Amino acid sequence: MKYERMVTAILHHVGGKENITNLTHCYTRLRFVLKDNTKADKDELGNIKGVKGVVEKGGQLQIVIGNEVTDVYDEFCQMTGLKESGEQKNEKKSFIDTISAIFFPIIGLMCASGLIKGLLALLVACGALSDASTTYTILNGVGDTIFYYLPAFLGYTTAKRFNGSPFLGMAIGLALVYPNILALSSAEPISVLFEGTPFASNVTATILGIPTIVVNYSSSVFPVIIAVLAAVQFEKLVAKYTPKVVKSFLPACLTLLIMVPLTLIVIGPIVSILSNMIANGISAFYGFSPILASILLAAIFQILIMFGLHGMLFPIIFMNIGMMGYDIIFPACFVCSFTQIACCLALSIRQKDVEQKSIATSAGISAIFGITEPAIYGVTLPNKKAFISSVIASAIGGIVIGIAQVKMYVLGGMGIIGFLNFVSGDGNNTQLMYVVLAVCVAMVAAFILTFVLNKNIGQPAAQQAETDVPSADADSAEKTVYTPVCGSVRALDTCTDETFASGMLGKGVVVTPTEGTVYAPFDGIINTVFPTKHAIAFVSDTGVEVLVHVGIDTVNLKGKHFNALKEEGARVKQGEKVLEFDIAGIQKEGYSTEVPVIITNSDEYADMQFTYEENADNTVCVVKVS
Repeated sequence: MKYERMVTAILHHVGGKENITNLTHCYTRLRFVLKDNTKADKDELGNIKGVKGVVEKGGQLQIVIGNEVTDVYDEFCQMTGLKESGEQKNEKKSFIDTISAIFFPIIGLMCASGLIKGLLALLVACGALSDASTTYTILNGVGDTIFYYLPAFLGYTTAKRFNGSPFLGMAIGLALVYPNILALSSAEPISVLFEGTPFASNVTATILGIPTIVVNYSSSVFPVIIAVLAAVQFEKLVAKYTPKVVKSFLPACLTLLIMVPLTLIVIGPIVSILSNMIANGISAFYGFSPILASILLAAIFQILIMFGLHGMLFPIIFMNIGMMGYDIIFPACFVCSFTQIACCLALSIRQKDVEQKSIATSAGISAIFGITEPAIYGVTLPNKKAFISSVIASAIGGIVIGIAQVKMYVLGGMGIIGFLNFVSGDGNNTQLMYVVLAVCVAMVAAFILTFVLNKNIGQPAAQQAETDVPSADADSAEKTVYTPVCGSVRALDTCTDETFASGMLGKGVVVTPTEGTVYAPFDGIINTVFPTKHAIAFVSDTGVEVLVHVGIDTVNLKGKHFNALKEEGARVKQGEKVLEFDIAGIQKEGYSTEVPVIITNSDEYADMQFTYEENADNTVCVVKVS
């Protein structure tokens, strides 16, 4: 339940469970498809502790979490009952989202396999292992499996994406790489189709007398995706008219009997020719100017990550490795994670705010292992100067990559382990040397630019105000919080909002106000004034964190009937007015005016005592924590 508080807040600000059509996740983001996007409050989502950023793209609301996204996703599913397998029919499927859904589930596995192959190549190059040994043969087979049977994995994920049978998709993919069928790709030609044209192809087999161009589909990408997409639609059509008594097997049987031959005769050859044209076009552009191509790729890769579009490069990268044995796109992109490391390091040195320094450091550590979203969303992008520095520095590193015309042999991931991507099996490791040089140049450039451009970073106003005034009871073991609103105080579990009543956000009380004023509950600072002014967060000089939430669902009023008297970061004394609200106006709009008062870091205290004192028509609650 480590992420319970974060999940509860996210659920609330996306409009509740009933507003969620579908929820998936990738390496670093929760991806929501909502029924009504207007119910999602992106500003407040971005303010949730643990959320690195919020992006709305392609019909999805993407919430950037970072390395812990899988744990947060699991917690979300456990708390809400939502499941990724419950994809809804009305989900918007843009091209980019579709590509991401097909490839992201297997990228981690491909990186693992690439890492194994990279390590083997390194051991052979160093003379520590012979490529003629049975140890090498077995381990190389482990590393090669995902690439050899790639059509099967893509068949599974493609079918799943289009709500078909994943195992039928896998069967089609496996059929394309079945050894006896695959052997036909290198058999003696029977005849030649399109002879004398750029599309000339050898006919090595026939199916019912139809000339068939059998291509080596091992490591191929697009043929199986197109074939499975067509197969899913065909199976659904057949199933629609199949009697129930044979529905469990007949649609699949007919789909395999028709779609596999159709793929071998028509879909596969056509898509393979188009794939070759794409690969040749990329090679031609790269051949025209490797330096220009590398600069462009290095400069835009982080921007693609920022908008969640980087997934569209992976099919081309896989295709290049499968067809040519190497890739020329990814090397330029590789330097980007290292420029983010350098930018985070520079900001952590410059930054005096302890929390911001910690964020920069942890994001930089994530980037070391190739996960750059936390660094981009949580550190460099908000800084702007740092993000621009990382883009410029990446382009500078791209110059070195372009000059050396670096090739990548396997996809083993980004970050420090990604250096193994460039280890050649023939013992020539010049490529790796140039990659190391490019990374060093880019990191130095990123660090210098970020460090120089951010020389005026100082303590934030909130911390500066805190250090200007000595704490009256900083050394006291007991901390006191006073009710910030006049009115009738009752137990938190009586709140009409289940999120607050359950205590998920922390312990506290709920007040039915008799006066439309919020007072400071202690001496301290205003940590946050929410944009809609309906909620305000305080931090005491002794570290107690308090959230005052005026009304239930009053975020929908977008600031109407609220007037903030103090700004974020301001120092306040206990009893000082900080916020005014119109009780009658809020009630007229149809909202409850009860005020939950939550000690959000209550789990940090061993003891919490609530004392209620009658005062005229009001009840004052004094909370002592230690």
